[in-house]
Amino acid sequence: MMHINYLILVHSNYNHLESLIDSLDGENVSFFIHIDKKTDSIYQTSKNNVYIIKQRNSIYWGGFGMIKATLDLLRCAKDKKNGGYYVLLSGVDFPIRSNNRIREVLSRGKEYINILPGPLEHKPMDRYEYHHFDIERRDNPSGFKYYVCRLLEKFQKRFKIKREIPYKLFVGSQWFALSDNCIEFILNKLENDKNYIKYFKWVFIPDEVFFQTIIGNSKFYKDVECNITYQLTDYDDYSGQEASSSIITDFHVELFSKSEKFKSIYGISEPLFARKFDDNSDEFVKKIKSLLHK
Repeated sequence: MMHINYLILVHSNYNHLESLIDSLDGENVSFFIHIDKKTDSIYQTSKNNVYIIKQRNSIYWGGFGMIKATLDLLRCAKDKKNGGYYVLLSGVDFPIRSNNRIREVLSRGKEYINILPGPLEHKPMDRYEYHHFDIERRDNPSGFKYYVCRLLEKFQKRFKIKREIPYKLFVGSQWFALSDNCIEFILNKLENDKNYIKYFKWVFIPDEVFFQTIIGNSKFYKDVECNITYQLTDYDDYSGQEASSSIITDFHVELFSKSEKFKSIYGISEPLFARKFDDNSDEFVKKIKSLLHK
């Protein structure tokens, strides 16, 4: 039976994390958990297939910490030599299909990650041709470091001090389910090309370009299918109305049951996971288990 390695980025909502792990647990399944360094509380578990990695990174939106945490999870999982698939989730995700359905989709042998040639209108070139800093609270600015870094970023753009882009860029969303061979290729690429991390360390929102560019420039690109995690930034009713809530509600649970509508949007694959939930989402978790985990 194929092994599934779940890589989970966590910063809070440990009760929901327990529900997530319990729902996905089973034979030939392992969990690798990264706890954000900014989190004071410690997550503990007695499950012998759950590994809380020792490396902890402070993750800020738009910064490279997200990539470092993901790479630490990948390397820890690869060390176990389980093979199979590597599925990147956050601690506020939850499966909206049964474990059998998840295995059925993964058994197709594709690479499930959104990838398009970059740049795109909503992922513009200035993300990649200027230095950007891994700074806290871009959405709520404060502190001396923040203002100095932002001043340097604006100075570059004002005087068009651009960096050379040494790679053909591919962009997409962060979440993925990738085969063992693809992960092996990615880690070998990083080992053999020391300049790769040096370049992408300074781009803005690197989790939307880092892995995508490696795969897009490789033989694995031909096997790419759509990402299998539903995000609330998608158009929830497919008529142009964006999601109004940052947390899963009854509206979304009903939508998840309309598999044909999903398939028309996502193509051959379908969303197997959704985000976001929190510690107060027990009601919706129970509904999903009852309605969709059959």
